[in-house]
Amino acid sequence: MGIKISIFLSAIIGLLCAFKIFSYLSVPSYQSIIHINRDHDIKIYRDKFGVPHIQAHSLSDALYAQGFVQAQDRLWQLHIRKMASQGRLSEIFGERTLKVDQYFRSLDYLDSARRIVNQLSSEGQQLFQAFVDGINQGRNSFTLLPIEFQLTRSNFIEWEIYDMICFIKFMALTTMNDFHFEMMRSSIKEFDLETIKYLTGIGPDNLFDIDTTTINQQELKEQTHLYSDEFYNIKSPSNIQVADLMQSYKYLIDNVIPLSIGSNSWAVHGNFTNTGYPFLASDPHLENGLPSQWYQSTTTFPNGEFIAGGAVVGLPYILSGRTKSLAWGITISYADVSDLYEEQLKEIDGKMHYLFQEKWYPTKEKVELIRYDDKIYEMKIHRTHHGPILNFYFDDRGTKTIKQLEKTYSLRSLIDIDDNYGPEAMIRFIQGTDLSEQLKLLKKVVYPGLGMIFASQKDIAYMIVGKQVIKSGHPDDYGFIKKGWNGETEWLGFIPENEHPIIINPPKGFVATANNRFFPKNEKYHTNWNINPTGRAHRIYQVLSEIVPNKVNYEQMKQLQLDTVDSYAKQSWIFLKKLIQSEYFKEQMNSWDFNLTIQSKQATLYMLFEHYYSQSFTNLPPRWSQTYNFDSFFFLELTRFKENGKWCLPYTCSQLLNQAVDKAVEHFKQLPKQEWGNNHKKFQGHFTFKDKFLGIFDREIPFGGNRRTPSVSTLDISQVPFRGLAGANYRMLVSMAPGDVGQFIVDGGVSGNPLSEHYDNQLSLYAEGKYISMYQKQFEKLTLLKKIEQSEDL
Repeated sequence: MGIKISIFLSAIIGLLCAFKIFSYLSVPSYQSIIHINRDHDIKIYRDKFGVPHIQAHSLSDALYAQGFVQAQDRLWQLHIRKMASQGRLSEIFGERTLKVDQYFRSLDYLDSARRIVNQLSSEGQQLFQAFVDGINQGRNSFTLLPIEFQLTRSNFIEWEIYDMICFIKFMALTTMNDFHFEMMRSSIKEFDLETIKYLTGIGPDNLFDIDTTTINQQELKEQTHLYSDEFYNIKSPSNIQVADLMQSYKYLIDNVIPLSIGSNSWAVHGNFTNTGYPFLASDPHLENGLPSQWYQSTTTFPNGEFIAGGAVVGLPYILSGRTKSLAWGITISYADVSDLYEEQLKEIDGKMHYLFQEKWYPTKEKVELIRYDDKIYEMKIHRTHHGPILNFYFDDRGTKTIKQLEKTYSLRSLIDIDDNYGPEAMIRFIQGTDLSEQLKLLKKVVYPGLGMIFASQKDIAYMIVGKQVIKSGHPDDYGFIKKGWNGETEWLGFIPENEHPIIINPPKGFVATANNRFFPKNEKYHTNWNINPTGRAHRIYQVLSEIVPNKVNYEQMKQLQLDTVDSYAKQSWIFLKKLIQSEYFKEQMNSWDFNLTIQSKQATLYMLFEHYYSQSFTNLPPRWSQTYNFDSFFFLELTRFKENGKWCLPYTCSQLLNQAVDKAVEHFKQLPKQEWGNNHKKFQGHFTFKDKFLGIFDREIPFGGNRRTPSVSTLDISQVPFRGLAGANYRMLVSMAPGDVGQFIVDGGVSGNPLSEHYDNQLSLYAEGKYISMYQKQFEKLTLLKKIEQSEDL
């Protein structure tokens, strides 16, 4: 027995020693000052959270250092993003990711990326080359590659500018969600068209809270050229019919349609702050995970200029941050810039043709090769004038791809365009000081579709970055799959640059956006027609309207970013309680302030009701209840309740609602712990090995809020206990007062290496609503630095 125990203990000690050695070899030193000898000496310091603080003499050196530190901390994330954006995941994971690669290859944007690389300016080429050179040199600093490379037996492939451009297109695609919702709407067969429009928010009359818009009526009239009194004079009749979608699209609708993710950002003018200078807040929302989606850094220059904030790993830009003169935050605009077209195909003389306005045109053809498991999958791609034909689909179980030619769909989207200007736009923007002049530089950007908030020491502004598409036909039809052969719903062009909306210093004293409708209903091109409202925007506007007239302070900005009040639920309770029979439920809700704090028990009860109610609609796609479509329907329905709505059959709608209440009450009473934080967790799963290896790479924290609260949690409403799947991965608060800079925090840490102390060391602070400083003026005073210098001679 003693020998067995000795062997066991020796094995444990051996594993711990191996773990320690592996950690030492695969995790960079954070307690040293790195000198990189390039054109000038670049210094990289780390603070106690591992956040890099860079001293550079030029923008080229700064981008080189940005690539270097991203590689040091996020090498695996860089590798995965490169391979995913090019449809090459199967080179790592084999056949199990083949369907994912087929999907991204079928979008056919790789040739466009190559053309863009060749069209970059000489300055752009030089700056982006510095960034990818930094990535590749950062990889060379490793003695042993991070553990994910070992587990997948893969090697890092050096980056090129082309990889960065592909990733820009990949990220832009994530902002183009409308074609997914077209699939969802067009797949509903159980109801007539008008009912589907009501259930899925087609047109202003079928939307809740259409008055919470980023640009209000007065601003649309006075600061844009987009106002029209003829808004309802729509001459084109609606001709859409619900498409007979193939059953194999079910997997896409149930699994690929994105969650309702987004972002919040707002700024308050200095005339309405206690410092006399603007404040700006930004918290982008993407899928939760480790490592964090965002990467923090600060760079300073000898002339006193600096840039600080958060970058998306794989891109050289600070996408939410500030310089000495300017600050900015990003959100997704949810602009309607992608459309699915059903195509009619026919083979003529051995070549595929498609029908358009009674004529047959040849498709453009190409072959893509996908490598996996020492095999090659040959994939033929066809194009119409709309765009690439999505020539693969999933079987009903989503386990393999199949070809089916009974129905064929092409995708028209902005990522099909060679955006030769866009990649360099943000680089040019950060180099200026005059906000109004710098905003003009962003008008030419084609994608991604962003709603951006800006501040300088004297101005605040809002701008939609990315082209807005003008279309023919009735705007109701924009929300469904179109008939590609009749030419009735085609792209006509974009809102002209001289009409591109920019709002500067509005009379209300603030600008704010939270993925909500950006125009009121009198916008002349109808680009805003089917965009759903968001509860986050409603609450942010509600609070700002209350506090701005009384001089906002920095702490109030912070509290709004951490706010967990569901204003939609609160506002609609007066209607809901009239329909509910359960006295217990009414008693609980009447004593609640609709604040979904982690301590709130009523929050758990209300969300259980929403869970059971959303599960009642069995004739609708499962993902419907996870979207803003559901929120708009749910709260609009409460205000104009339809007892005999077709969606409630075979019950009445009040019966369906009360059944959900009763189930929620029963479930709630059986819970051993009823607090919201015990029943709702923000899940931070490792992006590659989520729920694998006994969850040792994953993290989970109690969390407040829901998808309608400013402190957002896009939770899976179909599963109890609730798991938050997306949220604010990065929070930033900026003061533009002289001498002030700001704070930021991520929902993990700087490092992507699970063996690093900085893998998750900001998560507990994040959970407590705390922040860390964005900028250190005296690098030598950073707390955990040792005066040990390393040199990288290049």
